[in-house]
Amino acid sequence: MGYEPVSNYQAAVDWAVSMADQFAKPIYVVPLNHRDILLTGRFDPMRAAIQNMTDQERGKMRRAVVTTCCEVMRDCDDPEIRADMFHVLRQLKVTYES
Repeated sequence: MGYEPVSNYQAAVDWAVSMADQFAKPIYVVPLNHRDILLTGRFDPMRAAIQNMTDQERGKMRRAVVTTCCEVMRDCDDPEIRADMFHVLRQLKVTYES
């Protein structure tokens, strides 16, 4: 496969977009409650993976969660979502309500 002339640029972009559209899958947000998590086996593999993590791996995951929550609080326009992230940070004892 060689280089294409710049005049073929738009055709290449159009082809790439058409290919991406064929593979795009819709995302559905499915609300879960505590009962769903505890009583179904859906989360057992995730629980097992977390239980088998080393202290370093758990620390790395915790830092990623804290960073993500802080970024959402900073960047999200929805006050309910920001409040949810603050609640997660409180549960992780990163911050306290004064």
